[in-house]
Amino acid sequence: MKDRLPELVEAILQEPNLESARLLLKAYPKGALAHAFRRCFKPHDPTAARLVRKPLKQVKDEDVLDNLERIHASAEETLKHLIEAWLETASEQLEALAQGRWNPEWKWPTPDWWRAAATVLERLGHTPRWTVLAEVAGSAPVMQTAPDATEVERLRSQVRELQDRVRRLREEKKRLARQYEERERARAAQAREVHERVEAERDAWRQQAERHQEALRQAQQTRAELERRLQDLQEAVARRLREVQELQEQCREYARTVAELQRENERLQAELEQAKTALQDECERRGELQRENAQLQTELRQVKIAQKAQVSLPGAALERAWVIPYEELGGTSRERLIHLIEVYQAALDRRPNPLLYERTNWAAFSAEEPEGVLLLGAERLLWDLACLPIARLLRSEILDKEALFYALTHRYCSPRLEEQR
Repeated sequence: MKDRLPELVEAILQEPNLESARLLLKAYPKGALAHAFRRCFKPHDPTAARLVRKPLKQVKDEDVLDNLERIHASAEETLKHLIEAWLETASEQLEALAQGRWNPEWKWPTPDWWRAAATVLERLGHTPRWTVLAEVAGSAPVMQTAPDATEVERLRSQVRELQDRVRRLREEKKRLARQYEERERARAAQAREVHERVEAERDAWRQQAERHQEALRQAQQTRAELERRLQDLQEAVARRLREVQELQEQCREYARTVAELQRENERLQAELEQAKTALQDECERRGELQRENAQLQTELRQVKIAQKAQVSLPGAALERAWVIPYEELGGTSRERLIHLIEVYQAALDRRPNPLLYERTNWAAFSAEEPEGVLLLGAERLLWDLACLPIARLLRSEILDKEALFYALTHRYCSPRLEEQR
């Protein structure tokens, strides 16, 4: 209906035969007809009056659309009222004519007016039964003079026929109105049912959405808890890894310590073997030292005898001899003996030694060998040898080596100790 609204409005405003309808409407100064004319062709909304010639697709204002719908709904009623008003006026004129009161200013509508009315009603969607108006109008001449009795009777019959048709149209309109109301009630009931069903579905979807939101919230809480637990586990794993790294570092330190201890053990084993060899050598030397001691005792007695004799050496003999001042080699007996051995060994090996050049006259024999050795302080040397506990020192050194060897290997290195055990 809305799609045909522009065509309907243009048909009402642009139909050439409607000009005769306007003139005809002006010829009947009846208030109802004038009101119907204003309702049909002059809408109350001035905006709708300006837009009435525009196509419907160009109309965007909702108020204008509502007004055009009102125009469309009232167009059929307006035309019906116009025809009914004319029929009533025609009936009155016919009655006046029958009574001899003819109004010479009154005129019948032209056939063009009836055809225009039928065209508009056809465009409104009605059946072509309204074309009978054009047929009746075609047989109805425009009267300029008063009709005779036969013509009046014929016009009366036509008026009655038209009145019957108008009555049937009114009944048809009421029936259609009732059907429309029934359809509207059914449509409203269906709309209510659809609305209730939609509301029920909406409530179900809303409840389902709430359940899903609750499940999502619980899942998010569970996820947050799991993330916290995962973070704690990761921190614990990191701590354990650091502890493992520390333990590995300690293990490497222990391994290095064990390796060092093993190397130290091997070194001590080698030293122990050397000590064993040295002990055996010292045991052999002990006998030699005893023999040398006896010899030294003899020499000591000879030296004492010589000192008592106070035999002096010549100066030339002192220049050809290597003179070693024994008492100047150190402050203690141990230092003097050690320095004496070092000086003598350096002289044999021709190695530089500070004591060799500072304490003795070895620098004078750089080109030739000395003819002899003159030891000054031989008595002090013999006294140091007599006072020095060589045997006890050797025994203490040997016992220390054996104790260290037993602590490392849990066995004795000497057969004598095994036998004593």
